[in-house]
Amino acid sequence: MQNKKAAMFGLDARIALAIFGALSVISGAALYSAIQQSKVTAYIANMSEVNKAIEQYMLDTGADLPLGSAHTYDAENLVTERTAVTGWNGPYIGLGLPPTTAHNNLVGMQTTASSTNMFVKRAPNTTWGDPDPLAGCDGSAPCFYWVETNCHPDSIIAAVDLQVDGTADLTEGKIRSSACATAGTAKMYFQGPLSLNQS
Repeated sequence: MQNKKAAMFGLDARIALAIFGALSVISGAALYSAIQQSKVTAYIANMSEVNKAIEQYMLDTGADLPLGSAHTYDAENLVTERTAVTGWNGPYIGLGLPPTTAHNNLVGMQTTASSTNMFVKRAPNTTWGDPDPLAGCDGSAPCFYWVETNCHPDSIIAAVDLQVDGTADLTEGKIRSSACATAGTAKMYFQGPLSLNQS
């Protein structure tokens, strides 16, 4: 009788451990999904804020952001009036400035390694992807601002694309990508407002 009770207790313990293990796996997966979703939401919110800032800057000044270097626009003008512009009424966004004299990027979203800089570029809203064609506009198609951030895991970019565009196609829609040097990561582009200057 004693052996039977011990065997039953052992079986009960194994069943309890199996249930506990299954619950741990389920809760771990749910936690990972929640962390992933919070990153996606943060990325979309950050890039949307930059786009709103660009839009307000253009409304106030009646001008596009000044060109910085290599087809990248002077995003620092969204934070401080680095280039005197009539009507400037910023700061338009609360992001920080990087310790650089390039004047073309903002300190943005956190990746697994470090803070990611955000750049503002212009490109037509045609089908494009990797490699990116963000070298300006020629008037052949509507030209938009694009917020570029470097470099994110491909899985995050796919999740952002799915949430914003409803599809996982990075050659069309408001989310685009271009591969980074590190395998499995890419630059992410978020379409912003229509540029005033279309050429």
